[in-house]
Amino acid sequence: MCADGTPVGNGHGIHKLYTSAMLRALETTQPIADALKLTPEIWPDVHEEGGIWLDQGDGRGPIGYPGMTRTEIQAQFPGFALPDSITEAGWWNRPFETRESLVCRAARLADDVRRHVAGQESRIAIVSHGTLISLLIQHLLLGQYVPDIRFSNHNTGISRIDFDGDSVMLRYLNRIDHLPMDLVT
Repeated sequence: MCADGTPVGNGHGIHKLYTSAMLRALETTQPIADALKLTPEIWPDVHEEGGIWLDQGDGRGPIGYPGMTRTEIQAQFPGFALPDSITEAGWWNRPFETRESLVCRAARLADDVRRHVAGQESRIAIVSHGTLISLLIQHLLLGQYVPDIRFSNHNTGISRIDFDGDSVMLRYLNRIDHLPMDLVT
């Protein structure tokens, strides 16, 4: 039983559901939100490496794209909470994100996650993407980026990290037992 009386078996006591603004994360988040009866909150900084980009193969390299607009997200995912930073100009609108910027973003996110759970019996879930999740786990567990360490993340893989004061414990990583083997990617 959680401090607020929520049974742990009921969605594992998750109180907040955050998601990337990228389409595939929004699509994954919808059934989770429905099952947990939570309002998903879009957290634009939990997007995949690079942002929204495409390399046309014409020598220009990766070109940044704006991502879905506020109206597009609201139409396709009604009920999701959107921050003011998502406008009719999209949510990305930047060039391709460098690895250095990604590592810095993961460090900031680790600090944000710690603030979200500090001093609370709160449980949050974040629907994001493999490379970012790997770096976020590094920063949460190790407090830094270690280039030679990677944490594998299958699509819809579930990882759990518990916080107890200054202590951090990895309970499980990349669980996919909810998937039939033919859907493991």
